[in-house]
Amino acid sequence: MMQGELRSLTYTSRAADGLDEDAIFRIYKTAVELNAIDGITGLLVYDGQSFMQIIEGGQEALDALVVRLRQDPRHCDFNILDERTIAVRSFAGWSMRLVKVDRAHLRAVEDLDVELGARVQPDVRAMLLANAAVMTQAA
Repeated sequence: MMQGELRSLTYTSRAADGLDEDAIFRIYKTAVELNAIDGITGLLVYDGQSFMQIIEGGQEALDALVVRLRQDPRHCDFNILDERTIAVRSFAGWSMRLVKVDRAHLRAVEDLDVELGARVQPDVRAMLLANAAVMTQAA
């Protein structure tokens, strides 16, 4: 990998039992702060039971974040769906964005599609929307 090369990583996980709205807000606030420091941008999708997150940044920063995520007891069943080199960030300006979606598949895809808007690269958009089906069918 070349120095300064951008990477994108997408994963899903399942929220720990008893994870409440306050805990979700703390996860989000911490991600906003730490990702800004580490040069990571991304989107966290939460449907009340499962997470799907796409993160972008340098390889070292993403690797360190994945280690922290795997050790975080607030979720389990961590599964990397996609990892790739990218030319540009889809979420520039968002150290983290939280999108809560309805559990129903069609509603989740619709909510996510609206939230993404036109700012996201077409291949990333297609991957996210396709993986929303994986996320909502896993429960």
